[in-house]
Amino acid sequence: MRSMLSVNPVTFMANYTYGVSLLIANVAIAISAVGYGTELLGASLSPVQIGLATIGVLWICTVANFGGARITGQISSITVWGVIIPVVGLCIIGWFWFRPDALR
Repeated sequence: MRSMLSVNPVTFMANYTYGVSLLIANVAIAISAVGYGTELLGASLSPVQIGLATIGVLWICTVANFGGARITGQISSITVWGVIIPVVGLCIIGWFWFRPDALR
């Protein structure tokens, strides 16, 4: 087993910055989810409530990951349809509103 002193500093720095970027990205995604949720549900939240809701979303995602990759994979296989169905729907329905003369 390698000791901590033999860790390459470049590798450590790459892993450290990757970890920090994941933390920032996850918080940004959770804030976006809370923002979309408040608009969808017509709720008006104070900044403290938004912060608490964001923490709640992060914890819900964390608890889902406690079950391992199988559970999160099953959740993802269901939620991906929430993306695919609207995109396909817009692609099909959009042809009825397409006007080629609008591009001239």
